[in-house]
Amino acid sequence: MDISFNGYDANAVTFIRNGDIKVGDPVTIREPFKAEKAMPADQVIGIAAAVNGNYVTVQTRGAAEFVCESGTEVGFAKLTVSDAGKISPYGEEGPDRLIVGVTETADGTVAAIIL
Repeated sequence: MDISFNGYDANAVTFIRNGDIKVGDPVTIREPFKAEKAMPADQVIGIAAAVNGNYVTVQTRGAAEFVCESGTEVGFAKLTVSDAGKISPYGEEGPDRLIVGVTETADGTVAAIIL
């Protein structure tokens, strides 16, 4: 049986896009009202859900799927971004996020995370 948490408790906010962000990228904030692609060691506020010109809609709450580092396990973790640009559950700051599932795909390891 396949299970999907997509849509659970989802919340999204629209920010001014700062730099190159694509749908599915982990996102952070450095300047007021501006969101940008999270870089290594950044705290992750959410995932880019849509990009429209100079704006990006960021899912900041609810279930989302992220490409992550291999070795990611189910449980609570502080999210950051690895040197490879993938979600890493080994952050030192920020809120704990619940990783509810991890699967291996052709694109790599994908984690279902409750933000």
